[in-house]
Amino acid sequence: MISRGKTRAGAPAPAVKVKTDEGTPLSLRDLRGRKIAVFLTARFPEEYLVAILPLLSERAFAFHEMDCSPLLLTGIDVFALGRMREAHDPPFVMLSDPSLLLHAALGSAGGEEVAAWLIGEDGVLSTPLQGPRDPSAVVEGALDLLAALGKPQK
Repeated sequence: MISRGKTRAGAPAPAVKVKTDEGTPLSLRDLRGRKIAVFLTARFPEEYLVAILPLLSERAFAFHEMDCSPLLLTGIDVFALGRMREAHDPPFVMLSDPSLLLHAALGSAGGEEVAAWLIGEDGVLSTPLQGPRDPSAVVEGALDLLAALGKPQK
């Protein structure tokens, strides 16, 4: 279940270090200077992870066209995540957070929902997107929000 953690829109991205699917330590703050869409899935049920992988792979080009890099943050361990990379070969970075520390810092209790945060080039978080049991709605919602943010203000 997604809860309202201490992290709020307008706050800097958390500095919690997690590992990429290749085992490299990484913090969201390390990515300052790039627009990032972080998609969160918890450990269970694994079908959410399996569902969002092809969705993000199919839509990765749309994110890149908006100068945004999608990242997938999941609660499974780095070894299982490495196996997912081998099986699916997604065109984006996947992050392992088995302790759910980064999930908690982003306000996720690690439940069944899929959520997303957009992080601007300045390293500041946007409003979170939440989609209980509907990874497609969260991915498309992130693209819609990116498109809206990219439009000139009147």
